Amino acid sequence: MASNTTWARLATALVGLWGLAGCDSGVDCGPGTMERDGSCVPIESPDEDGGGVGGADAGPIASEDGGAGGATDLERVTAWCEKTAPACGNDVATCVDRMRRTQNDLCEPAWIAEVECLEGVPAADLGCELGEPTIRSTQCRDEFLRGSLCRLTLADPECYATRCEHDVDCSAGYGCNDATEHCFSQSARCFAMPCEHDVDCPTGLTCSDAEGLCISS
Repeated sequence: MASNTTWARLATALVGLWGLAGCDSGVDCGPGTMERDGSCVPIESPDEDGGGVGGADAGPIASEDGGAGGATDLERVTAWCEKTAPACGNDVATCVDRMRRTQNDLCEPAWIAEVECLEGVPAADLGCELGEPTIRSTQCRDEFLRGSLCRLTLADPECYATRCEHDVDCSAGYGCNDATEHCFSQSARCFAMPCEHDVDCPTGLTCSDAEGLCISS
């Protein structure tokens, strides 16, 4: 299983790429968009054929009621942001606004486990490293960042493009992920993307057998 330090490092890499997890990138993007390299880009970028970057496809986004676990997804997002954003002085409302647009059924088990576990973590146990929250204690280290990173990754059209069954269904430079059944860019940084095999992950990442997620090689 990947260590807490490894996941913290992945979180920092994601923030640099999308400006979502830290929730305070300085760019105020509107609904349906996210910040990337200082600019707002669509989360889904459909073209005339329903595809975007590599053929973006909305895919199996979960409903607002959040499914199992009792709470709605908005309630979970709010709880997650209220717990993690203050650790590094980030704005809770901005975090909620951005994180609520990343919901995906594929991340639900890890996301629910992360949020529910964090409920019992005292604020004093949360620290800040390189601008991102970390957990000082051993509590929730197995759950922390798994679900949130998965959501952030699958909100990126380079990691979650058109539906596919085989690599030949994807554009040049893209592969077909057997776990998500969507194309992904081989050069993207799709940390914590669900996977079944190493080939389901971009170059430089490998599939963790224990967690079923793409992590650093």
